[in-house]
Amino acid sequence: MHANFAIVALATAATVSAHAHLTGLVANGAYYMGYTPNFQYMNPIPKVPAWSAGDYGQGGIPPENFNKENIICHDGSKPGRAYATIAAGTPIQFQWTP
Repeated sequence: MHANFAIVALATAATVSAHAHLTGLVANGAYYMGYTPNFQYMNPIPKVPAWSAGDYGQGGIPPENFNKENIICHDGSKPGRAYATIAAGTPIQFQWTP
């Protein structure tokens, strides 16, 4: 399953613009809210199954940070604080905003 996901991710990488946000996903008829930059101003921050980022910075990531969370979406990136339970083979619709 991981190999299939990697192949799909690589195949669609050219169509994804930098600093886009996963605003939601749909699987098994259920909608899961994604991340929006406005979350950084909320208290408490909503728990969603999507990475967050607060400092979009400019320029590249230095090589010493290639194995850290910042490689995902620049400085201040954090993994999602929730998850979506989706069985292997289930079609997933990802919703993105540039």
